[in-house]
Amino acid sequence: KEGNFKVLYLQEFDNNDPWCFHPIYGVSTTDGANYQGMGEVLETGKSKDELDAAIGTGCAVYNENDGLYYIYYTGHTSREVVMRATSPDFKTWTKDKAWVLRGADHGYSESDFRDPQVFQDDNGLWHMIISSNLKFAEYTSNNLRDWDYAGQFSCMIWDRMLECPDIFKMGDWWYMVYSEAFRSDWSRKVKYMMARSLDELKKCFNEGPKWPADDKEGTDATTRTALRHATYDEILSDLDNALRLDPTNAFAWYDKACLYIESGLDSEALEAINRAIEIKDDFGEAFFNRGYLYMRMGNTKAGAADLGRAGELGVPGAYNLLKRLTQ
Repeated sequence: KEGNFKVLYLQEFDNNDPWCFHPIYGVSTTDGANYQGMGEVLETGKSKDELDAAIGTGCAVYNENDGLYYIYYTGHTSREVVMRATSPDFKTWTKDKAWVLRGADHGYSESDFRDPQVFQDDNGLWHMIISSNLKFAEYTSNNLRDWDYAGQFSCMIWDRMLECPDIFKMGDWWYMVYSEAFRSDWSRKVKYMMARSLDELKKCFNEGPKWPADDKEGTDATTRTALRHATYDEILSDLDNALRLDPTNAFAWYDKACLYIESGLDSEALEAINRAIEIKDDFGEAFFNRGYLYMRMGNTKAGAADLGRAGELGVPGAYNLLKRLTQ
């Protein structure tokens, strides 16, 4: 509720039970600076035979119509399901053991069906987005209790698994923040997509750019996808505004460079990405993209040096791209 914020997280212990682990704990704050521990908010199942023997990522929302808080969460054993609990006061929670959402009921994986995130659209309709076997499953509800299957979006390309989706609207833009994992080496990045409408946001995944053949993107996915759903001038203006507020924002310089790379403005891209690296000299992705840029501009020596540095900084695919471009 307004003025009272809760942050929920999965509690990890050094001596986790082998089957029953990751209860939900929480902290509360009224100002974003001072926090008070809430202890355990939602306990795990009591045995390995319960569907939520272990708990995985989920979300909490408040329903003004019935005055209840809802936690939708992942129940994890050898399989994964979506479960829920409700509370009138965010203190005493009741698990709804009669309600379970199984991915197999709609053709999804029994072992990869997790991370439910619930939000309302502009018309008040509730949406639930769930990560599953290289797709996002979508369900909708008018009352936050009864859910209808609404299809899927995203053909999560290559070996990627996108997890922990978080969709929200800020100003005139819809955003989706997610964790991106490469199955080949399980490297992870947090990224986001943005669009002017919820439907356009889904198209970011359904109709996204086609990436290079080496299975790693050469420019930042955020900027590439935003290009499809906003004008060049809008994005450039947003980045320039960010840099006016903070000229030392290495990430804004980097995104500006990616925008220029996508648009074929190599000289402008090089200037912007140089600024990003001057500010943050361990910025692996910036070295990766500057290396790619140098190679495109014909400066093989400088490109090879930057791609090598990106590899040293742990950027997935840097050495493979270096090998491919220098053969």
